[in-house]
Amino acid sequence: MDQETRLIFPEFLTMREVKSEGKILVTSMLNPKEVYRKELAELYKKPWLVEVNLKAINNTTQMGILRCKTPEMVRKEVWVHLLAYNLIRTVMAQAAYQRVFTLEISVTNAGRSLFH
Repeated sequence: MDQETRLIFPEFLTMREVKSEGKILVTSMLNPKEVYRKELAELYKKPWLVEVNLKAINNTTQMGILRCKTPEMVRKEVWVHLLAYNLIRTVMAQAAYQRVFTLEISVTNAGRSLFH
C-alpha cells in the first residue's frame, strides 16, 4: 500500500464485540440500536453462503487455476467461467422442467385415454 492510500485509513478502529448464536462477532458497526445482534448474525452467514457457492462454481468449472496473466484478462476469464456455469445451470433447469412437464402431460393424457 502506498503512503497516500495509507493516510486515508484511521490509525485506530473502535470495534464492537457481540456474542450471537454461540459465536463472537467483531464489527465496526458500533451502535446496538442501529444494528441488532440478530442482524449481525444474519450478515455473518451471508459471506459463508457466498464462499460455499463460489467453491461449487470453482469445482464445477475447474476455475481453481486461472491461466491469464494480467488483471484485466483474469477478470475476463472469471466472467467466461461464470457465463459457462450459468448456461449449464440454465440448461439443467430447463431439462428438469421439461421432464416434469412431459411427465405431467403423459400422466394427464394416459388418464384421459383411459376414461374417455
